Amino acid sequence: MIEALNIVKSAINAKHPIDALRHLRIVDQRVQASNGTICVDVAIDSELDITVPAERFIAAINICNSDAKITAKNDHLSVSCKNFRTRIPLIENVMYPRLQADGKEYPILADTLDQFNLLKQFVGDKIEWTKGILLSNEYAYATNTFVMVRAKMPFNIDVPVVVPVAAFNELVRIDKNPTSVKISQSSISFLFEDGFLRSQLIDAQWPDVVNRFPDFTADAVPEGLAIAVEQLALFTDDMRVEFNSDGIRTGETVFNFENLPTIAYNIEHLNAVLKIATHIDFTQKASRFKGNNIDGLIAAVRS
Repeated sequence: MIEALNIVKSAINAKHPIDALRHLRIVDQRVQASNGTICVDVAIDSELDITVPAERFIAAINICNSDAKITAKNDHLSVSCKNFRTRIPLIENVMYPRLQADGKEYPILADTLDQFNLLKQFVGDKIEWTKGILLSNEYAYATNTFVMVRAKMPFNIDVPVVVPVAAFNELVRIDKNPTSVKISQSSISFLFEDGFLRSQLIDAQWPDVVNRFPDFTADAVPEGLAIAVEQLALFTDDMRVEFNSDGIRTGETVFNFENLPTIAYNIEHLNAVLKIATHIDFTQKASRFKGNNIDGLIAAVRS
């Protein structure tokens, strides 16, 4: 029981204005939690049919662990063990808006958590359509408007959808690779063994990204450059790193490299890119890069 409760607990909002969404719904050997945006539903070893305040119930079960004795009455639940006991009020089951995974199903043919975990670091937080990851055809895209990244994915979703980054944060936390997704007009559900995670979609349209990724060739990232940029970030005052034929610099701090073009980047964004890139073209202001099943572009700043 504890394992199932630990999976759903991050979908709980104890301060949600809707009372029912501060509760867990346990029925049919399943437990569900929802905060109105994210819903998590998993199998649980329990025959209970209750709607119970989430925080109190989870706290009681964590105190008692496997020794918990649970008794449900019409309007309350008793949890006890050794020198502990508590009485928790219940609400009527019909008050809880239980959700299901619905919509058109698309299979996922291989693990995806690593790609999602990589992409979510490039999600933006200001423009609405950048606040999620775009799933479209065989790719997933993320951008903070300075860096745009796409990853080749083991699915083919024919209706583009923008999924809030919170859904991917939760998937990574749960650490369960989805085996398929179901997509409806307003939601997406990631199905995994013994459960699903359902999320509302972001109602915002991405620009045409296909034309942002033409075929290209690029040189390998110069040996030692990624480490140099990471170390140079400790010396910057303005978050800029400047390239020229002698090397890279920020302020009065320099690392010597040969044959680099004259260009400049935000050092934080470049540092993130160089952690995943194996090849990059520094000759263009929208610098293309690629890595293992991933490619993208990073915008230069004024030199």
